[in-house]
Amino acid sequence: MSDRKSAGRARPSRPSPAAAPAAQPRSTPHTRTIAAALFGALLIVYLANLRVLGAGDSIPTRLVPFSLLREHNLDLDEFPWERNRNGRWPYYLRQVGNHFYSGSPIATPLLLTPLYVPAAWWMSAYEIPYDDVRARLVIVAMERLGAATLTALSAS
Repeated sequence: MSDRKSAGRARPSRPSPAAAPAAQPRSTPHTRTIAAALFGALLIVYLANLRVLGAGDSIPTRLVPFSLLREHNLDLDEFPWERNRNGRWPYYLRQVGNHFYSGSPIATPLLLTPLYVPAAWWMSAYEIPYDDVRARLVIVAMERLGAATLTALSAS
């Protein structure tokens, strides 16, 4: 009978081992190296063709960081060469009171502003006005570098 009693009794259950915590993905030096190499390769590819494929609505994106760094404001009044041949301001600028502002959102130019610091410093140090050819070349080059940097960062 003792066999029957022991057969009918439920054995005490063993405590289950503690569930292992979910493994957190860690950024290893190898992963960082691959991401940096991918970023560098993509940046080179995006900058390799030397063409500027800008539309008119991207012009405020290239000008706002310079206005912020050199003039300490977000208006684009310091770029009078942006007027059309008729003396009108282009469609991508909005007039508010006596000032002209970007008609596009300014999140991207604000995000790119740190990238523009060396170029803005150089233009200020050598007192290069915005209507100078050197300034225009720097402005276009910085737009291209900023767009390539954002695109390469998004892919790496």
